[in-house]
Amino acid sequence: NFITAYTDPGTYEVLLNTLLFAAGTVTVTLLFAVPMVWLLMRTDMPLKGTVYVLMTVGILIPVFLRTIAWILLLSPRIGLVNQWAKQIFGLEQPLVSLYNIPGMAFIQGVSFVPAAFFMLAAAYRTMDPALEEAAYTSGVTKLQTFLRINIPITLPAIAGVMVYLFMTAIAVFEVPAIVGLPARILVLSSLIYTSTNPPTGLPNYGLAGAYGSIMLLAGLTFAYFYVRLVRQGKKYT
Repeated sequence: NFITAYTDPGTYEVLLNTLLFAAGTVTVTLLFAVPMVWLLMRTDMPLKGTVYVLMTVGILIPVFLRTIAWILLLSPRIGLVNQWAKQIFGLEQPLVSLYNIPGMAFIQGVSFVPAAFFMLAAAYRTMDPALEEAAYTSGVTKLQTFLRINIPITLPAIAGVMVYLFMTAIAVFEVPAIVGLPARILVLSSLIYTSTNPPTGLPNYGLAGAYGSIMLLAGLTFAYFYVRLVRQGKKYT
């Protein structure tokens, strides 16, 4: 089973898809989560309570339902956004499509935002405000303070969240199944699924286990680095 799995060139194409999908997912999540947690924890933004509640509700919504919702919005054939774009601008081709690795990474990354928000909230809530006050007194803008003080201080927490999200993105299945399989885009989790649920013939659990060992090894490696990063939470202050 290991020879069959690791001598097949298609396995390495799937691994590349998995790495691109996981990296894109982490990037999308942090682009939304880090500014959001800074706005809610370190600024006087209005309606903080409402946003906080919405973040909490976001965790309760299954990824399956979110994925279906994004398909109804951005599908090239039935998506509302593409339908509106055709009517308004007279486009013949779809404006956007989710059936690719960037589209899969966007959907999965947005679904991870509430979890990343709460993982980073403690680090931003307990940050020493004296450093920010010194920056504001010196005439530094809030954006510069965010980039030069807030992010460097919380870098271990952000790195820890990155490792955790990357490890989770390798294992998730909902988005790769609903969006990736129809577009014939395979990642590691969907490869394991197709091994245990082939279109014809019997399930090949041995081959699925050989593929799963990659996931197990990656998970243990990332878990080791995650624990190390979390332990160094106050190192960068």
